[in-house]
Amino acid sequence: VTGEKSQRVFRRIKMAAQRILKSNIDQIKAEIEASQDSPSLQLLLHEELSLLQVKQMHLAKSWKIVVTDNELPNAFVNGFLPRRIFLTKGLLKEFCKTEEELALVLSHELSHFLLGHTKDILMVNAVVQVIAVSLISIIDPTGGLGSFVLELVIPWLGSIIGASFSRDQEHQADDFGFEIIANACYEPRKALSIFGNMQAFTEKMKSEGFGIVVPMLSTHPMDEDRFRNQLENLEENREIYKNNNCDDSLIDKFFKIWAKPSANPSAMSKHLMRR
Repeated sequence: VTGEKSQRVFRRIKMAAQRILKSNIDQIKAEIEASQDSPSLQLLLHEELSLLQVKQMHLAKSWKIVVTDNELPNAFVNGFLPRRIFLTKGLLKEFCKTEEELALVLSHELSHFLLGHTKDILMVNAVVQVIAVSLISIIDPTGGLGSFVLELVIPWLGSIIGASFSRDQEHQADDFGFEIIANACYEPRKALSIFGNMQAFTEKMKSEGFGIVVPMLSTHPMDEDRFRNQLENLEENREIYKNNNCDDSLIDKFFKIWAKPSANPSAMSKHLMRR
């Protein structure tokens, strides 16, 4: 898998996400029109509409897939580097053996951005630092222990506070990511195999005696819950796939029909709204 192929696959993913956003925006506008007699509801709907329109604006801009030479599998988006998805060569080699698996990684990372997770992480890190400084001021009011304790406390607090927070985000990005690839005419069932690739790589590292922490697996934990959750969602996502006539469609056809409304806009509202 090359950077050029990753960029091509992402264009298809981006188009599907744009369809989903457009469907949600159209749905909100219809609800606003139908709720003229409820000012409070209208206010909430206008706030949701504004959030979706901001996401639509960011998604419409140019995005770049950055492939680094790192042999350890990893993928991420960063709030400080907007409209970029970072992949390592190790990830493309070990986890993305098919185009469906690559599409899922890209849609998963895009989902983190669209769901506001990149901003949430920055906020959590800021909260962790505030709590750490507050605790140190109580435990060591003279400041004698200073930065030494701070360096110990911040990672410890971060791991405690961020663990459940990160797990919830991963499940949300999985859900949204699979729905995006279904709308992009990638077969959801075929993409599920990436979980097996992640597990196989973990076992290989253990068998070879490597005591390394793989960034991808520390920030994207490979637990059975994630796999089982997507098995439960599989039929729903395959229905979206079928409703887009993906079984008999070619890539060229997909690019021609992308402007059609999403096959399941109401399902996407639960992911994108109220963020």
